[in-house]
Amino acid sequence: MSETQFDDPRAVTTRRNLLGIGGATALATLAGVALRTQPLEAASVQPYINVTDAPFNALGNHDPFGTPGFDNTSAIQNALNALPLTGGALYFPPGNYRCTGQLSASGKSVAILGSGRKISQITWDTGTGGFSFSFTTNRQALTVRSISLLTRAAGGGNALYASWPSSPATMSSADVTDIYIAGENAASHYWTRGIQLNNATTARIDHWAIHGKDADPSHLMIAAIDLVGLCTPVYISNGDAYSMAYGIRAVGSSEGVHISHCEIVEVTNGIWLEAVGMGRPGTAVSDCHVNAGSIGIMLSNHGDASLTGNLIYRLTAGSFVGIYNENSPFTRMQGNKIDDTVTPASPDYQTNGIIISNSRGCVVANNVVKHCWTPVWLASGSNHTVLGNRMPQPPTWTSWLLVYNNGCTGVIDAYNQSA
Repeated sequence: MSETQFDDPRAVTTRRNLLGIGGATALATLAGVALRTQPLEAASVQPYINVTDAPFNALGNHDPFGTPGFDNTSAIQNALNALPLTGGALYFPPGNYRCTGQLSASGKSVAILGSGRKISQITWDTGTGGFSFSFTTNRQALTVRSISLLTRAAGGGNALYASWPSSPATMSSADVTDIYIAGENAASHYWTRGIQLNNATTARIDHWAIHGKDADPSHLMIAAIDLVGLCTPVYISNGDAYSMAYGIRAVGSSEGVHISHCEIVEVTNGIWLEAVGMGRPGTAVSDCHVNAGSIGIMLSNHGDASLTGNLIYRLTAGSFVGIYNENSPFTRMQGNKIDDTVTPASPDYQTNGIIISNSRGCVVANNVVKHCWTPVWLASGSNHTVLGNRMPQPPTWTSWLLVYNNGCTGVIDAYNQSA
């Protein structure tokens, strides 16, 4: 008999899968709850609960344009409580599951699985919604896949929060893939934060979209992704952030933060990486599109970093810096385009392309910095290389410097052009 692959996690396992887990049955029972086994990935088999099964009986019947659906808060919380301490998963079949309170779990690995974003959806009514996970050891992991998290509140809290112990002896794991986080009505509803991870190591966030309130110049949503504490390494890719104060922010003891192929638009600050202590290594930001009102990319205390191939441009009139490098020695800023698209007829002295402060040995090469009054500002430090950049300005502007050196020593400044 030929084997059949089932995309639905509720499908039975094949005979080969059963033999591969040592002849264990495909159904187990924990406190009267049916737990089936089905691979979440090719190499792992975990028990899971379908939240619509008895005794939980969740209903995905919420209609955002009509009558609010059944309140699933207790049903889903009971399903989380029923997962074994060894870990397991909740499966949300297609539907929109309304909740009125935060859902939480502690001390066990958890997976939240849907059938696809905007197919499996959870909608919270109140300002204390979302998922909150507290892990007691760094061996416990979080997986979230193929689901939408929506709020009907103005400041709905954290859509997805997870915390691990600090100073881990082992690496924790957070894997968030194919997720959509937004307000149910984008004109009035928004989360406070999209994803917040505390002390997450070996974390991955991929194929994500997090949206704040539409047409919101105040940027009431704080951040799409917030990394707090010791977060290393972290991989964030293929995402979209819209309308918030910070697109991606990492504060604390973060290092080894890798961000690529993300579009971050209509924000106050695009990518803000601020570590405690000087020169934490290994950070990279590449091929991102950032539309910011204040700072495109902020790099503080991240040494040996790489910022390459990014498009950064100003959102509104006012003080603007494309890339701000502070206390981050030996950083490579190459192949970026920084553009002040809000170019006034006369010079705007508040616009800066790249600022390097209190760093040494940085390389600024092959960038295009357009319509910024100070394309490259070497505020302090030493031994920088500024080479082969193009810095075109409006023809009405006169008497600007391509590279403003505020007393840095050992600087190589060559082959930079104003056309």
